[in-house]
Amino acid sequence: MHKGLLAYLTHLAKLDKNTVSRATKLNLYKDIIKKKLDITKITLPPDVEKLVKLYQHNPPIVTLRDRMLEIPGMTAKKAEEIGSRYNNWNDILLSEFNNESLTHLKHPPFTEIPYARVIKYANELITILKKLPNTKIELAGSLRRKELFSKDIDIVIGYNGRMKDIIDFLKSHYRELYIYADGESKTSFILHFDFFCKVDIIKSPMKEFYFQLLYLTGSKEHNIIMREHAKKMGYLLNQKGLYKNNKPVLHPKSEKDIYTFLKLPYVSPVNRIRK
Repeated sequence: MHKGLLAYLTHLAKLDKNTVSRATKLNLYKDIIKKKLDITKITLPPDVEKLVKLYQHNPPIVTLRDRMLEIPGMTAKKAEEIGSRYNNWNDILLSEFNNESLTHLKHPPFTEIPYARVIKYANELITILKKLPNTKIELAGSLRRKELFSKDIDIVIGYNGRMKDIIDFLKSHYRELYIYADGESKTSFILHFDFFCKVDIIKSPMKEFYFQLLYLTGSKEHNIIMREHAKKMGYLLNQKGLYKNNKPVLHPKSEKDIYTFLKLPYVSPVNRIRK
């Protein structure tokens, strides 16, 4: 593995950076991180070592055209057809895309961010949000499960006030915050740290907070198992509560209360992984 990867890196190091495709950069990055290559245990030419270190700490930057091809439903043929009708990318942006697509194109977020890199910014965000009075706040999603890579930061906020209060508060702390989906229960935006990162804020009534946290922590497979188990016991479990004959039967003070009620051992977030 090391010899093959070394040859691959040596080849890349000889190329002009602009000629290395995005796909090649991403594959290189995944090889280094996911295979946990320890570059201290093999001898690398100086230029190759520099390239390795670059991609260990900085996910590859994609071009506007690359990002256009990542839009759901966008094909290379469609991208070429759209491009042929305009003189420049700015005209394309203004004429062809909705607010969400436009925001992603103008401020392209990283889609595979190493846990070690994104968690410090996620914690910073949590610390700021906890200054809001009368709230419960927790990380959710892949970050809470401590998966190797994350595509965004998911935060659940138990709050009985308006979403606008939360977003206005964040805007007072972050100069570059670009909203692309604005709702009362969920708002999505791109935040600029030392890279652009997608953030989802999910606002939950206090009484539903731990059900929402359980659901949004995932994984999808773990949620399915939990819900099927509840169904066998005669209950309906979802992100809003636990019900019997359409009536709530539990007002948990923690996630553990939900597991205990369903007679299940508590599973820590890091073990709620996809199997």
